[in-house]
Amino acid sequence: MNRGLHDIFNGRGIPRLDEHGNQKIFKGIEGEKWKCVLEWKVRLGNGDYRILTKQLPNGKTQVSFTDNHYNLILDVILK
Repeated sequence: MNRGLHDIFNGRGIPRLDEHGNQKIFKGIEGEKWKCVLEWKVRLGNGDYRILTKQLPNGKTQVSFTDNHYNLILDVILK
């Protein structure tokens, strides 16, 4: 997970791709905090783990993580 985050913030993240080759956007449910955010792979070959990133209006990036296909999405605290 740490390496995946480091790679994303250094321009080497592994995007999850849709059937057209575009980076996947997590659709979520209406009003959900993580609706319409970018999906990233934590590492190649593991489809259960995902990192989600959301650009905030203040220019910062909000990050979350799931290891169970979105049943539980956990916020990541970066120091």
